[in-house]
Amino acid sequence: IQRPVYLGEIIYSTQGEKPLDYSETLKDERNDMEQKAEQKDVVRFLSKRVRYYLGPEESHIIERRYLEEGYQNTYKEIGKELNVSSETVRNMERRAMQKLKAKMKKDFSSI
Repeated sequence: IQRPVYLGEIIYSTQGEKPLDYSETLKDERNDMEQKAEQKDVVRFLSKRVRYYLGPEESHIIERRYLEEGYQNTYKEIGKELNVSSETVRNMERRAMQKLKAKMKKDFSSI
């Protein structure tokens, strides 16, 4: 039989420091959920901006490289999807990022 564990039970203490109890070791999942929801909102906003400012191929590259959750596609993978070389994808990405930066800077300069 195991003894019960209480959240307020001290698990670590040193002289001169605040004691650590079990409740301080638990992760607050609510903050993670809120953070994930905010991140999804930001990604959704950025995706709309990318599609508004850029052409279809450029948008595709930027979304695949930066806006897909949990995975950043390689130039080679995107190149296969677009039937172009990875070097072409890299150059298209560079130009798209320059264009995106300039347009967003212009639109958000009044903020």
